[in-house]
Amino acid sequence: MIAEWVLNRLAEQYRAEAEAAATVAPAPARVAGRTVLLIPHRSKNPRRGRAAR
Repeated sequence: MIAEWVLNRLAEQYRAEAEAAATVAPAPARVAGRTVLLIPHRSKNPRRGRAAR
C-alpha cells in the first residue's frame, strides 16, 4: 500500500516535470513566410520590462 502511494507520487512528479519542460520549450511558427521560434516568457508577469504603450 505504501509502495503503491510512492510509485503514484513519483509518476505525478515525472508528469509535472515533463509538462513544465514542454511549456518552456520554444515552439516553431511561421511569421511573414519565415520559420521562427516562439520563446515563451519565463516570468510570472510577462509585461514587466517592456516599454509602455
